[in-house]
Amino acid sequence: MFPSKVVLVSKNELLIHSLSTQLNFMGWTDIIIVKSHERLLEICCTTEKEIVIFFDIDAAPESNLFECLDEIRKNNRALLILILEPESQKTTENFLSTISKLIDGFIFQPISDDSLRSTLYMAKERRQREVELLRSEEKFQRIFHKSSDPSLLIVNGVIMDLNQSALLNLRANRMQIIGKSPDQISPPMQPDGNPSKEKAEIYQKEALKEGAVTFEWLHTRADGSEFLAEVSLTAIPYAGDVALFARWHDITEIEQFKKSLKMSEQRYRQLFETMLNGFALHEMILNENNHPKDYRFIAVNPAFEKLTGLSANAIIGKTVLEVLPNTESYWIETYGKVALTGKPALIENYSQELDRYYRVFAFSPVRGQFATLFEDITPQKQTERYQSALLKLSESIRQTYTTEDMVQTIVHTISSLLEIETVAVAMKSIENETQYRFVYGVGKGQQWIGAEFSIEQGITGYALRSKLPYFQNDVVNDPNFLQRYSEQYHPYVVVLPLLSAEEPIGALLLGKNKPFNDTDQQILTAMSEMVGNAIQRTILQEKTQKTVNYLSALRKIDLTITHGRDLQERLKVLLEAVVEHQKVDAACIWLKEPQTDQYHLSAFIGFRLNELPAMRMKYPGLRTDLDRIIHIKKSDLSAILVNEFKEMIDKEGFEDYMGVPLITKKNEWGLLQLWKRAEIKPNHEWMNFLEMLAGQAAIAIEDIQLLTDLQHHINELQIAYDTTLQGWAKALEIRDAETQNHSQRVTQITLELAKKLGVEENQLPDIRRGTLLHDIGKMGIPDAILNKAGPLTPEEWEIMRRHPQMAYDVLSGIPFLKPALEIPYCHHEKWDGSGYPRGLKGEEIPLAARIFAVVDVWDALLSDRPYRPAWKKREVISYLREQAGKHFDPKIVEAFLELISKMEGQES
Repeated sequence: MFPSKVVLVSKNELLIHSLSTQLNFMGWTDIIIVKSHERLLEICCTTEKEIVIFFDIDAAPESNLFECLDEIRKNNRALLILILEPESQKTTENFLSTISKLIDGFIFQPISDDSLRSTLYMAKERRQREVELLRSEEKFQRIFHKSSDPSLLIVNGVIMDLNQSALLNLRANRMQIIGKSPDQISPPMQPDGNPSKEKAEIYQKEALKEGAVTFEWLHTRADGSEFLAEVSLTAIPYAGDVALFARWHDITEIEQFKKSLKMSEQRYRQLFETMLNGFALHEMILNENNHPKDYRFIAVNPAFEKLTGLSANAIIGKTVLEVLPNTESYWIETYGKVALTGKPALIENYSQELDRYYRVFAFSPVRGQFATLFEDITPQKQTERYQSALLKLSESIRQTYTTEDMVQTIVHTISSLLEIETVAVAMKSIENETQYRFVYGVGKGQQWIGAEFSIEQGITGYALRSKLPYFQNDVVNDPNFLQRYSEQYHPYVVVLPLLSAEEPIGALLLGKNKPFNDTDQQILTAMSEMVGNAIQRTILQEKTQKTVNYLSALRKIDLTITHGRDLQERLKVLLEAVVEHQKVDAACIWLKEPQTDQYHLSAFIGFRLNELPAMRMKYPGLRTDLDRIIHIKKSDLSAILVNEFKEMIDKEGFEDYMGVPLITKKNEWGLLQLWKRAEIKPNHEWMNFLEMLAGQAAIAIEDIQLLTDLQHHINELQIAYDTTLQGWAKALEIRDAETQNHSQRVTQITLELAKKLGVEENQLPDIRRGTLLHDIGKMGIPDAILNKAGPLTPEEWEIMRRHPQMAYDVLSGIPFLKPALEIPYCHHEKWDGSGYPRGLKGEEIPLAARIFAVVDVWDALLSDRPYRPAWKKREVISYLREQAGKHFDPKIVEAFLELISKMEGQES
């Protein structure tokens, strides 16, 4: 959420008015207008609320702009956004780089709604990261002050902070130490004769260069007493800068002990038995080349036994390789130099055999022997490791901007910092909240990438259900462990649920070949909290940006449709949006031609071809379902690709395909095809946006098609009217009253019979026209034949049988009447194939012609003709039944007779 109060600093009335209006529209009502930075500073100092400041750079004094911004910035509850002119000299890269540390964001005039929103979100995100950094530093401070080791923090050569242990060690209060340089809490000269000031500067420079340095240093307490300490100076990131973390250990006791060795045996033995530091005396063992190869234990004190866990009785007289066979050669070589040269050594190292860190002072009382005075510094080292790991992980996370980059950085950073062989991250599935998928891993985690599991499965599922860190140093015997995958796991495993708002969003799985210790558990638990929050913030940020991008793409398509651009321009905008937002390599659109039911390739993008190939075929490039979304892999594509299009696709190297039908409420307009040279991995959000794009495409195509069809029908109707009028003009010349009456009689019965047989309503007008014009061809038959009272000769019948063809010749040239041709052209065809003019048989004869043939004969036989009187109705019915299966379709005869019976019943 953003602060509710806004302060607008500007002398530009137009800017004040426009920005106030935009902020009001976005929901801000508490807006204060000021015209000077002095007034702004008063508001910053007096208000306790969080505020957003829009600062017009022209309202700042020219001479002290940076001082002005720095004063404003001191109010940590203010979100400061600078307003700039695009062409101003103050918008140079150097200026922006310098000023960026003093502001949370900047925006150029004129200010659009989108730029205002994006600037506010980015400024809020930046301030959030600064707050998180401050929290991280505060966490470091808490650990720093709780440390039992005397420690202090040096920034730019000045002591900025120190802990309670340091104050006790120096016997001083904070005011006596803070602000001083290290040489000011030291005597003028160090024991080696060099000035303290010069040596302090040398050590600080070395630590900044190398990262860390260890040395001995003589300190002066507030009471004037002095003590010698071993100092560890480490460079660390702090408050956006680099600081030096100094930690020391008082070795005055060690020095005193060295001197006490020269005292009597009694005093030596007393000190030997009671001292807190471990002590051991050894004899060096050399090989034939006089090089150290082992050493023997001569004596150890009780503190040695306590600090190492080794019993004096079990080791005295034995060599180190007999007691600890895996002792690192480093220890033997270092002690060998002390025993053979007599030069003492101060060592700080890790013992793998004992799994502890030790600080050891080694010296040689006599040649061939060496003594060690040491202490266990494991807790201090673990604390340092804990602090360092958290700081480095935090720094690495801050440098990533996408979820994918962040996950990879987290995996590599944790693996490197903590020396863990296997690290992997699993994230919650978008489609199913009980399913998780490994997205990245190293070590054995590499083979898990892409694997999915439910929250009910295995040790990872157990940790997700419990929402607690899961540490298992005996994974094979864990009841939650999936035994069939044992070869894919290390013997020691940690699962950390990644939580956001107390709900799991993923899991961090780690594996090692040695146990996780207490420090590992502390570090990893703290890391899991940091990682979960960081990933969730990035996911939300990516979702917000993706939604903005989706809306922008849909808006662009809407504008393209609204502004009435041609079809190719609309398709181009659509395909660009598909490739950009669906992350595919190419896309194309096939449009269906309503007249031919064929498809033609209408637009494409992302193919290696320079121009669109002319393709028109029965299928849109491949034979598959066209009424639903289809996802097909490369292995299944070859069998369904149409030859010509297959050649084109094979050259492209695509691995995956998805087809989306372009359908509106009533019509199918074509197919949108997506192609990728890798696997298409759709999720619910991806599919929703694809369907929206396809819907927009169908609307765009339908819009153009409706306009095209409207114009086409207008033109066709005009031509039909004109041509029909011409046809009727010809017909009127030869029409007689008898034929007209016959046509009128059979028309209504034919329509009723068609309805009874299930003919669709939209086909009835054409049947009506065909019925009225069924004998239009007889207009070309001579009157002598047409009206002859007696039987026709074979020659006359030959002429008479031409009238269906004449009807076709007259009507086929009239587009408006072409659908009505079936009856005039085919009503003399017979079911058994003996009719004319083409000898069609059975269902080869159009349904309309078969229906009309029955009605036509019925009416003709019931009517008087020049060559015969009318038949009786029962005779006609008998004739129709006799000709069923010969002249007529049997099913239509039965339906007709049922209809006639019903009609006669209604009349009676």
